[in-house]
Amino acid sequence: LEEDDRNFDKDPFDDILGIFGKTERKTTPSQSVKEYDAIQDLLNERTHAETFTEYMLRIIAEKGLCETEVYHSVFMDRKLFNKIRNDANYQPSKRTALLIAIALKLSVQEAQELLGKAGFALTHCSKTDLIIECCLLHGIYDIFEINEMLDAFGQQTLNKVQ
Repeated sequence: LEEDDRNFDKDPFDDILGIFGKTERKTTPSQSVKEYDAIQDLLNERTHAETFTEYMLRIIAEKGLCETEVYHSVFMDRKLFNKIRNDANYQPSKRTALLIAIALKLSVQEAQELLGKAGFALTHCSKTDLIIECCLLHGIYDIFEINEMLDAFGQQTLNKVQ
């Protein structure tokens, strides 16, 4: 019982820190306050950053595109597009973000920025991402062509319309 009592009082983080070769946590009040302030600063920056929806709508306006043409070009459901448009904090799936990037005929850099606003990225460890990046680099924005290429390389297509 005495050993159990000692383990009960033990800080569970000590075991975790031991895995990383650290013996104690730095928990001075001033350090915790600094860390809290740093996190708060990051959260405030995010609050003022352009969202996925705001970025999408800005690009549509800058390019003089019609919203209907945008979502029709990639066979996106009107309800989904309206949901994105009307919710400034909408977090799309990666598939949806890729469809928007293609519909807006974005460059690779612009697509990376758009995807980043949704918490994603085009990576070189994904065949799908590499194929999409190649299409964007070569100005291929036809969803049928892109889906054909994805299918030819054994990847899931971006939408079911083929």
